[in-house]
Amino acid sequence: MRSADSKDRGERADVYSLAKTLFVLAHPGRGDYPPDGTHRVDAEEFSLEYLGSGNATLALGHVLEAATQFQVRDRLIMADFHAELRAWLDRHAADAAHFTPLKGRRLGRGWGPDLMDRHRRDTEATRAMMLPSIRRIAEALTGDTSAWSAGIDHDSGDATLGEYGWTPNSEDGFIPDGGTLWMATHLHQGRRIVLEAVLDQDVCFLAEAQRGGPPWTLDQQWGHTSWQRPRMPRTLDQIQHLTDEVVTWLTHPVPGARAAADPEPTAAPA
Repeated sequence: MRSADSKDRGERADVYSLAKTLFVLAHPGRGDYPPDGTHRVDAEEFSLEYLGSGNATLALGHVLEAATQFQVRDRLIMADFHAELRAWLDRHAADAAHFTPLKGRRLGRGWGPDLMDRHRRDTEATRAMMLPSIRRIAEALTGDTSAWSAGIDHDSGDATLGEYGWTPNSEDGFIPDGGTLWMATHLHQGRRIVLEAVLDQDVCFLAEAQRGGPPWTLDQQWGHTSWQRPRMPRTLDQIQHLTDEVVTWLTHPVPGARAAADPEPTAAPA
């Protein structure tokens, strides 16, 4: 427990300890374990890859990293740790049954990523989550999974058109600290679908059906989703659910229907 504040009861120290315990249970017979510090998923001393089930172990590694952040305020709270583990288990139960306990030598020690490096990895992981979604949406709209492109082009009129109630955080309105990731299908029968991730410490997703263009007009909007920590199982659940809604709308359109606005706060938590 790093805090000397008597008002801090230490709940997030418990989260850290539980994550370390789970790591040790996955690595029996390795001696003096676990290593100190954040369980950075790309650091050898915290590797879970030899347990097998690649996607499942990678996803679990991201949860353990979030639960062992060096800065206490950056760690998952226990309720969120429980929810992420439950979402992970729901998704990977079959894979988890085939884990192989890892035995071997003790590796190095370290405190984990700085903020810039963590943002880079958050962005890369978010982009990877979006790729299957934009391909599904492109196929539903055009019949071609490759009929999409990435990167916003303001000169060509690219912009989100829906009202999301973003809380201004600068003189220019709402500017997300981590920027945005923009993907859009090719135009098909006068319509395209835009998929966007907004990174502001946490991440949320939105989608829009746009017509014409440029200038574009709003045909339908979805989201934004609730804010979630990047790289987490529940974050993947969010974008997959959003994608399901878009694909359903494209394949079974209901005239005049509009997705309900998300009731969550529209600014990421500080």
